[in-house]
Amino acid sequence: MGATRSNQPREVTEEKIRDLLRSLLAMEQTAFPSERELALRTGGSRSVIREILKEMERSGLLTQGANGRVINPTANKVPVLYITSGRDAIANPAWARLWAALAEQLRSYPLNIELFLLRFWPEEIEEDLRKLAERKEQYIIVTGRGNLEELIARWESEGRQIIYPDDLPGDENSSVIAVDNERVGELAAEELFRHGFRSPVLLTPNFTDHCYVPYQKRIAGFARKCREYGMKFDCGTDVREVFYDGGKGILQSYIWETAELAKDLRYDSMF
Repeated sequence: MGATRSNQPREVTEEKIRDLLRSLLAMEQTAFPSERELALRTGGSRSVIREILKEMERSGLLTQGANGRVINPTANKVPVLYITSGRDAIANPAWARLWAALAEQLRSYPLNIELFLLRFWPEEIEEDLRKLAERKEQYIIVTGRGNLEELIARWESEGRQIIYPDDLPGDENSSVIAVDNERVGELAAEELFRHGFRSPVLLTPNFTDHCYVPYQKRIAGFARKCREYGMKFDCGTDVREVFYDGGKGILQSYIWETAELAKDLRYDSMF
């Protein structure tokens, strides 16, 4: 039989094929229909369909399997870079659980999300910034501007989409999403309770000229979960501000403040 004739524009046929590919990915199916089946399903010409499939193979979206073409799931997912503090994502159990929940939720979406943990010490930060400067992802999630100001400015000038969770403000050209900060506080209380702690003290930065909304939300979530579990926690007395300077320097002040709090026998844990 000869090739199926069709007057359907190529771009219409290609869009139908790509829609079908996305639908199959959403159903976690990798087997791709034959040219004949695609012609029946899209109404396109077999010769045009053959050209489109060859282009999709060259770009890595499809590969040849033993029984025909198959979808390459990784190549069909949009790469997303998620940049956060290594201390937040590793040392803090609540953030670790939040990241795990995010990764699990994104499994059903056509996204290939990679976590990049920023380190703490100056020489480590310099190395991390050099690595980030080489990244090519179009979509980047940033949990804090910190040392990334210059990189963010460059990425935005290149037309990349910078997404700010954690209620951080983006400019009018940036996409903005928000993490549920109250849930972060709840997760922290759940972790402490799970490890047997019942009388926590919650540490927050000392904000002298403004009220940082994400921290207020985390405190509210933390307090609500403590009440639910019957833990001894009061927002009026058990939220302590640290990180003020006091002539000692920020890090020294933090160490001094937490050491003093550790002597308070009312508390069995700090968060």
